[in-house]
Amino acid sequence: MKAALGRLFANTAFRLVLVLWTFGYIIVVIAATLQGRNQGGLTVLASVPLLAAGVSLSLVLIWLLDRFGDRYILKWLTVAVTVVMAGWIQTAADFLVHITLALTLFPSWQEWAFDTNVQRVVIIYILYTWTLALSVAL
Repeated sequence: MKAALGRLFANTAFRLVLVLWTFGYIIVVIAATLQGRNQGGLTVLASVPLLAAGVSLSLVLIWLLDRFGDRYILKWLTVAVTVVMAGWIQTAADFLVHITLALTLFPSWQEWAFDTNVQRVVIIYILYTWTLALSVAL
């Protein structure tokens, strides 16, 4: 197990993706703190499963990109479509995690967690899709 973790952390793509997503969630935690939504570091705990999902989706996209070899048009078309779909998956996971936590552990989060207006959903989707695309580009 230790050797497998060592190989994983030696992988440049994994390290870049991990740094990218970690930096993104640091910004999320700072924003939540400034909005008064990070009581006792709870946003950090809520971000862990979303961070893991984002890193995992990014690694799947990178793996997919590597499978196409020199077929550039097919490669980039497939990756573009997959990034768009992965952005929606990550956005749905974000809302699911936050709504579940608001209903179970943190009732004070309910006001903003249930705010699913179109503008908020689109902004979150764009941020996740951008991060996924950037991780593939790295």
